[in-house]
Amino acid sequence: MQTYFFDVEIEELDREDETWIDFFATRSFSAMFSWMDFQTYLSCDVEAETPSEALEMVLTEIAKTDLSVLRVVVDLIGVQDIAIDYSVSRETARLWANGHRRNGFPKRYTQVGNKSAWARSDVHAWAVKNNLAREATEQPLPIDVVEMFNGDLARSRIGNELRPVTVSLSE
Repeated sequence: MQTYFFDVEIEELDREDETWIDFFATRSFSAMFSWMDFQTYLSCDVEAETPSEALEMVLTEIAKTDLSVLRVVVDLIGVQDIAIDYSVSRETARLWANGHRRNGFPKRYTQVGNKSAWARSDVHAWAVKNNLAREATEQPLPIDVVEMFNGDLARSRIGNELRPVTVSLSE
């Protein structure tokens, strides 16, 4: 079993209502609410056989409530975070990212302002492959699982379908 961590953005809920905190405290996974700029997030640590199974466990529990999932958050990481996560200097992380050290560093996922950002799961997979990852019992939810779910969610909204959204990846 592997532990996967990820954040799910849900529709705003009343911070004073502890019903949700109590509900998620009794689930088979760790979940914690946080709020930033009027957005509500559920941070999850889920032990599962596969990333899809981890996401489906959380979505199944959310479906038992009247909460609505807006998206699974793409976990982005910059050069400074890479340096911190892998205990290297910022310059070393920058050299990895620019392809000057350790070939095969993942391509950036996006640009945030004037800075490049990578999917944390892509960087983690690269670090494991290159024996750079510390002993970790937790790993980020892979970007393909996140994008698959978010794509299904977007299609269901566009089509005004009233069906629950599920992740269906073959692994």
